[in-house]
Formats: sequence, C-alpha cells, structure tokens
Amino acid sequence: MQKRKRIPDKARYRRTTQRAYQFLAELGICSFPVDPVEIIKRFPNWHLCGWLELKNATGKEDPLNIDREGAEAKTEVVRGGSDFLIVYDERIGYDKRIRWTIAHEIGHIVLGHLIDFDKTALNRGGLTENEYKVLEAEAHYFACELLSPKTIIRRFRHLMGDANGIAAL
Repeated sequence: MQKRKRIPDKARYRRTTQRAYQFLAELGICSFPVDPVEIIKRFPNWHLCGWLELKNATGKEDPLNIDREGAEAKTEVVRGGSDFLIVYDERIGYDKRIRWTIAHEIGHIVLGHLIDFDKTALNRGGLTENEYKVLEAEAHYFACELLSPKTIIRRFRHLMGDANGIAAL
C-alpha cells in the first residue's frame, strides 16, 4: 500500500502547470476549444453526470450535498478508488461556466487530490480551511491551463490588449 502524502501548505502552481501541459500532450490536444466532456469520454473509468440527472436516478433530494454545500460540482472516487464520478450542477445554466467547472473537477483527478492525500476534497468537513483553499487553488489553476494554456495564449500577443480578440481565440 502506498503511503499517502500530507496536503501542502501552499498551492504548487509550477507543478500544476506542468501537469496540465503534460496532460494535454498525452491526450494529443492541440486545438481550441478544449472540451472537458470529450476528455472525460476518453477515460472509461471517469463518469460524468448532471446533478438533476443523479437526483432523478437515485431519488435523493440532494445527491452529494451539492445544494447544501453551495457547490457547482463534486467528484467522488468509487469502486475502490479506480473510478471517478464527476457530478456537476447543470442548473448553473451557463455553458462556459459548466465547461470551467468540469475542467476544475478534472484537475482534482489529474492532480491526484482524491487519492494522494490522507484527507481529500471529498470530505470538505475533514479539511482545514487552508487545505481546502490549496486544493481548490490548484484545481482552478489546472482548469485555466487546460482550457487556455498561457504558453499558447502568449503566442497571440497582438490580441492581448483586446478582450474580444482573446475570447474569439
């Protein structure tokens, strides 16, 4: 059995960036837009489900306590740690925000947040405020680098001053 690590005191941005770029390269993704739903489809042990869909399928009032916790999504490790279930709240209603949210959850998986530590983001109540903030910061940063890698965006410097140009890219 592998010894689990302690959650770091500070977000590891360099590691997060490297892991996002490595992940893009491993998947052969070299064009925009990056589609997190298509990424999930490439992993047979990653499953994506809308909160309303899960609510209807299980009959539970608040599956994964997403409403109670005010979360936009949650990822659970299932089947002894080999499968991941990402549940997102489709009531957000804004496709770009849902895309970001799913990319954030992919970050938790790829960065090992759900399996590498004694404590995980699955049990928010068991994390200190700082531990939670560190894991969330890393997942946010991963989502940013996955969806719009700075190394690519910088190549389009002529658009950098124009928010509409960056959005179009």
